[in-house]
Amino acid sequence: MVDKRFIDNGETKYDFLNEILVVCPECQKCAHGFFNLGQPAKIVCRHCGFIREYSSYSYGKDSFCGTDLWLITNCCSEKLWAYNQEHLEFIERYVGATLRAQIPNINQSLANRLPKWMKKSSNRSEVLKSIKKLKEKLKTI
Repeated sequence: MVDKRFIDNGETKYDFLNEILVVCPECQKCAHGFFNLGQPAKIVCRHCGFIREYSSYSYGKDSFCGTDLWLITNCCSEKLWAYNQEHLEFIERYVGATLRAQIPNINQSLANRLPKWMKKSSNRSEVLKSIKKLKEKLKTI
């Protein structure tokens, strides 16, 4: 068996915040949240035309500006979520790896901050199945 390798390059959650997929508050389809420091956050839905700017923004593990994330599902009695396709693929590469290399002293890296339940090898197959489910949801956009 060939090891799948993951190399932690020090990416943080901020590297994945340029575009955030959310549930549109109007039509419940996928909308796009945009976040740039120094500018108002914005949610735009290409399906129904919904547009809203937020002078103060918030993002978390399951929402952006109070709007639910599009890429979220139950997994291992927890919530598996991702901001966008790139974030989801990062998680997939990490979880699918059987050998994980870290840059020393990079405590703030996203790989270092993933929850323990997601990192457990005993949960690998269930997490990867949930990621596959979220990837299918991406095809509906």
